[in-house]
Parts: sequence; C-alpha cells; structure tokens
Amino acid sequence: MSGAFPLGSPNSINLRSVSPTRVSVSHSQKRQTRSSLSHRWAIKLNFANRIPFEYRQIEGFMDAQHGQAETFTIVLPLYPLGTWLGSPVVNGAAQTGYTLNLRGFTASQMGVIKSGDIFKSANVAKVYRAVADANSDAGGLVAVTLNCQLVASPADGEAITFSSVPFTVANTSDNVETALAAAIVGSMGLDLIEVP
Repeated sequence: MSGAFPLGSPNSINLRSVSPTRVSVSHSQKRQTRSSLSHRWAIKLNFANRIPFEYRQIEGFMDAQHGQAETFTIVLPLYPLGTWLGSPVVNGAAQTGYTLNLRGFTASQMGVIKSGDIFKSANVAKVYRAVADANSDAGGLVAVTLNCQLVASPADGEAITFSSVPFTVANTSDNVETALAAAIVGSMGLDLIEVP
C-alpha cells in the first residue's frame, strides 16, 4: 500500500540507531571490530488504552502493508536543536563519505546545526543524524558531519528537510496484533525498520 502512517499520539516512541558491527575477543582478551559501514533506524511505537476508532485506524493501515512487503513514511515528533536559519540546500553534487556540504544558511551564525539533529535531503530516503555542532560561515556554507556514510549522493541544490522529517520504513513482522483489555479499549505495539 505505502502511504503515510496515521501517527496520532503514541504513548512512547523509541528511536534506535543501528550500525552493525562484528566484534570478536581472542583468548588473550584482544578485541577486534569490523564495521559494515551501514546504518538504519529502528522505531518502536507503543499505543495503550486506545478507543476503537484510534487502534482500528492503525490496524487497518498496518494490515494494508501486507506484513513486511510494503514501505511507508512516518513522521516522528523530533525537533531540531539547531536554529537551521536560512533555506538550506545541498552544496555540490557527487558527495560521498561522512560529511554533507550545505549552503543557503544565514551567514555567520553559531549553532545552525546541533549534534543530534535529524534531517534528510528531498530525493534520498535515508535519514541522517548530525554528530557534531556546525556553524555557518560568512557565505552561509555549512559542512555537517553525519552518523554514517551517505548512501546516495544528493543532487546539487536539493532541499533539506530538518523539521517533520519523514522516515521511510517497513514493518519488522508479518503480524499486526492488538491487545483488547475491554470492549472499548485496545493497545498495540509496532516495530518498524528504516528502508532507505
């Protein structure tokens, strides 16, 4: 089906950053690690004591995803810590690695991006997290350090979304389950995984 998740107000939201790493420890206790250099987000939503209109709307949407088959978007109530003053866009094509160059910020501003801010570019589904504070220079340029490598190079001039950021996700299970505590209330939990 796809579409946009009818979020409502979950009782709790857990956003987990997943960076797969293989760790081995030898008999001498020497630790070796290997990173796959990949990343994705895991999201857990809990809805408790909901009236039928609320939980049935969510049930219907999740059933329409056909288990893990479909992807959809969800916007979490995450707000930037930085000011993000200006109109940020991607500055230059063919970017790779752990840094994304942006332009269009108000010139010479402190704290335009703060560590922990979540954002994405318009035409790439992957959501990134800034892992260091960033200030704009005299030309309104910013180099933001990312939590993972760019999965695709955004186009020059591509807009950046930093508020109401849509995550592209899928269900991690083929099941949709609601716990009915009484005839008029129900509770449900959802486990989602980012599919960039």
